Amino acid sequence: MSKTFKLSAALLIIVFTALLVFEGVGKETGSSFSRKINDEGQVTVNVEPIISDSGMEIVIFMDTHTVDLEENLKEVSYIESNGQRYDPVEWIGDPPGGHHRAGSLIFKNEFSDFTLHIESIGGESKKFNWK
Repeated sequence: MSKTFKLSAALLIIVFTALLVFEGVGKETGSSFSRKINDEGQVTVNVEPIISDSGMEIVIFMDTHTVDLEENLKEVSYIESNGQRYDPVEWIGDPPGGHHRAGSLIFKNEFSDFTLHIESIGGESKKFNWK
């Protein structure tokens, strides 16, 4: 076999594997939920919940060019589901400050119908619903 053929075959295998891995990203499949974006106001917030072995992780990306993102996301965020409030157990990600932050809020519970509340981010509140 020629070197070009081997390289082409390897590339096809890599592309096919990547397609299989990413096929369900961003769809409600039972283990993850659709991504939501709130770009109202001064801060754009991008969130995507993912069910993990230990509960739920909500991946969050924040972007602004007008205010500092000084809030502790663990303290200003919670989930509301079936009339109850659930606080995150951990924030894993960028520390407070700056104009671009990313990380994950970790919750012990899994949810199907719920609302994520961020009470203050850059002086604004944000709400995201999944039903």
